[in-house]
Amino acid sequence: MAYTKVTGALVGSLSDLDLTNVGDIQLDSISGDSDTNTSITFPGSDVMVFDTGGTERLRINSSGSVILNHANPEASSLLILDKGGNGSAALRFYNAASNTAALTLNSDENLVLEATNDIIIDSGGQNVYFEDDGTRFMSISQVSSDVYFGAEVSDKDMIFRVNDNGTTVTALTLDGSDAGRAIFTGSVALDSDSGQLQLGDDNDMQVYHNGSHGTINVGTGNLGLDIAGDLSIDADGGDIVFNDGGSEVGRFTNSSSDFVIKTATSDKDTIFKGNDGGSVITALTLDMSEAGKATFNSGVVTGGPLTLGDYIEKTSGNLTLDVAGNIILDADGAIWQFKDGGTEIFQINSGSQNANLKSTVQDKDIRLQGNDGGSTITALTLDMSEAGAAQFNSQIGVGAAPLQDAKLDLHTAGATAKPLAIRITNAAATNYAWEIWRDNTDGDLRFGEELGGTDTTRVTFESGGNVGIGTTSPGALLDIAGSANNDYPLKIRGNIDNSGGYTGIVFGYESDTTAYEKAAIHVEGTSGNVEPDFHILLHDGANNTNATLANAQKFSILNDGHLYGECLINSNVNPTGENSGKFWSTSGTWVNAWNVGSDPYGVRYFIELDIQGLFGYTSYGFIYKDRNGRWFVDLQRQAGTNVQVDASNTYIQVTQSSGATQTNSAGNVKLTRLMGTGNTAVS
Repeated sequence: MAYTKVTGALVGSLSDLDLTNVGDIQLDSISGDSDTNTSITFPGSDVMVFDTGGTERLRINSSGSVILNHANPEASSLLILDKGGNGSAALRFYNAASNTAALTLNSDENLVLEATNDIIIDSGGQNVYFEDDGTRFMSISQVSSDVYFGAEVSDKDMIFRVNDNGTTVTALTLDGSDAGRAIFTGSVALDSDSGQLQLGDDNDMQVYHNGSHGTINVGTGNLGLDIAGDLSIDADGGDIVFNDGGSEVGRFTNSSSDFVIKTATSDKDTIFKGNDGGSVITALTLDMSEAGKATFNSGVVTGGPLTLGDYIEKTSGNLTLDVAGNIILDADGAIWQFKDGGTEIFQINSGSQNANLKSTVQDKDIRLQGNDGGSTITALTLDMSEAGAAQFNSQIGVGAAPLQDAKLDLHTAGATAKPLAIRITNAAATNYAWEIWRDNTDGDLRFGEELGGTDTTRVTFESGGNVGIGTTSPGALLDIAGSANNDYPLKIRGNIDNSGGYTGIVFGYESDTTAYEKAAIHVEGTSGNVEPDFHILLHDGANNTNATLANAQKFSILNDGHLYGECLINSNVNPTGENSGKFWSTSGTWVNAWNVGSDPYGVRYFIELDIQGLFGYTSYGFIYKDRNGRWFVDLQRQAGTNVQVDASNTYIQVTQSSGATQTNSAGNVKLTRLMGTGNTAVS
């Protein structure tokens, strides 16, 4: 059989054509007789297009895709549906060869799957994924008949929502950023008494209710409660009981709204423990065997008042109060007592709102001590045995730290006339006070008084060293100025009586511990006569002795007008060389009484002798040394019989005037050295 190949367009009625024995027919298009815009065309290799009204409606391409109403079909599409023909695919089926077979809806319309029976999604053993604008956010999978719901975006949650009377509420949240933590918005209900909430890989934890009691049973491990807010346990009038192995060890009890923590085992303690740097410590022990005595391991911190019994007892170690703010001790009008070993040693009281610090042990001191480079020093001592005398260990600075070695340093930056002052007054002295101040204009130290706001200087210590009394411009080391005629600028007075009392001026020096009065000017009351004598004393003996009238009289004016020179150097002194307390034993035996070998010429002595000790001074006279070093004796009574100077002019010698033995040891020898030289008369 022969065939004829026909090409071109087939137009018109097929009934008019004789296609008998016609071979292959190749057509560019097929159209209606009179409706030329409705056709079947072949625009390309292996492509068939169906048009109506001149618009492509259906296309079958070379890959087998069927495209409906879509102008730009994707090569991998199996079926594309375009509702409006605008080039945006409304429904798309992808090529299964790419393993991305899917249904894509790109329109503002909803996709509705409506069936009279079940809607079945069968992934053929694979996962079912949910995407949003190409981003995968959820999956459903099946493993060993278990169904897995997965949130595909990292750290995003899986949220279950419901409609509650028209309001959308979140019932359950599975938190992907917290390892899938489940957050239920409302209650989790198990309606059956036999039902259990089982947790853990092996259901080691069960939560259930048996119809009478609720139970949380943890088969292994610990039970932890981790919440962001409060943990509230409501026993509804009952107790909260703690058991160990089925035996009660303690409970929480509501007793008339009091919160009671109670141990159940006899004589067992209530112990509070904590973690200190990884070590378990006991913070508080309530000892039931000692009536609930509380033992704190360390400090006690309270946010309000701490009420205690009669006393705080700590048997060992120190008691420390460590607070961030103030420490307030309120005795409520009573006394704060400080004891040592039960004995009160100190107290603080508030008599009339005054703060009174009191040492309660007789004659014991109050001391203020501190730390100086690791050593304890006493800064201030209030000596109770000295009526509270204050003794500072070192320096005192007022207005600034003391400078150099000043014990008391008054300092001010002011420029007033009296920048540094000590004021002495009392409440009774109205507008009157004694003052000590440094004058700001010339640097002088002044002693004065203030009366009615007016300052009067009485004593001035110039910066150059002069001292003025009654003058502010002293012209000498000591300048005393009288205030009026017939006024004594200097008076020295004492309580001189008629029994030898005296007063005057003393000159001398001081050693480390003793003051030695080497010279003096004084007036002396005389026995039986209150009219005083005037003496000038100058000691010429040992350095460690003082000038006294007995041994250092150099010049005297008696109240009767008589003038005496020198002073008494020996009085009632026995001559040397005697035995058995006697002056001498036989007449004619001369005994050395005084060594005068080193005396200068002109020295004059008055000698008085009581030979027998019976009749007073029975022999008297003068002895003196001339320019040639010779001694002369001029006795006025019993001349030359009792006194002489030895041949060497060294010793004044005495002897007895008769042959009788001296038996009365009360006898006296008195030698008085007179002032002046040569034969100067003394009256």
